[in-house]
Amino acid sequence: MTRMRIFWSVYCILLGLVLLVKLLFRLEFNGWSAALALLLLLSGLFLITGGFGLAAHRHEQGGGSYLFFNGSIALDASEPEANILFANATVDLTPPLSRLTRVTCLFGNATVRVPQGCSVRAVCETAFGSISTPSGALPGFGSRVFLVGDGLQTQLEIRCLFGQVTLLD
Repeated sequence: MTRMRIFWSVYCILLGLVLLVKLLFRLEFNGWSAALALLLLLSGLFLITGGFGLAAHRHEQGGGSYLFFNGSIALDASEPEANILFANATVDLTPPLSRLTRVTCLFGNATVRVPQGCSVRAVCETAFGSISTPSGALPGFGSRVFLVGDGLQTQLEIRCLFGQVTLLD
């Protein structure tokens, strides 16, 4: 992403936020100003993410942060962490697995698949969300440890806030 694109993205988002705050705190609801503020916010988000990514199913290699993403993510030992924000993703753990793999889901929906011949010790934490595994579910709030699969074991940390995560073996 170029510096010019980042500049205009941040400029549009900040200008849109300033207009919305001005409208909301003075309670002057002019239709054109509100429409312009929302248009600037959406165009800033569009410029930052390079499109919202919801039209096509994408396949990505490696970890990182995925914002407005719809597709599959392959995690291995080289990049064992995925942050899923406002997204719908399938996370495939591919051998060789890292000793510790982290999946964080915020306002999204994620499915984590454990490969054949591997097992995971999943430490699951949720708040206002749901984590379901073959050996049980964790709705609402809390923390619990689940064991999934047979074979070589690795540690998996799943954090879910306002979302849903499904762990499959």
